[in-house]
Amino acid sequence: MNYEYMKEFISRVPTYKFAKQMGVHPSTIFRIKQGRKISPKLVIKMLELRPEGFEIEKFLGESK
Repeated sequence: MNYEYMKEFISRVPTYKFAKQMGVHPSTIFRIKQGRKISPKLVIKMLELRPEGFEIEKFLGESK
C-alpha cells in the first residue's frame, strides 16, 4: 500500500474540515502533517468513507 500517497493527500486537505469528516480530533491531522505516522484506525476510516479527492486506486497501488 502507498502510505506516501495518503500522507501527501492529508498534507493538502483543510485540517479542521477533514478531521470533522473523518471523525477524529484535529490534532491527529496536525500531527500527521508534521510527519507522524498515520494510525491504522484513520487508514480504515479513509478507505471506508473515501473522502472527496482521495483516489483509492492510488493508495492501494493499482494502476489504471
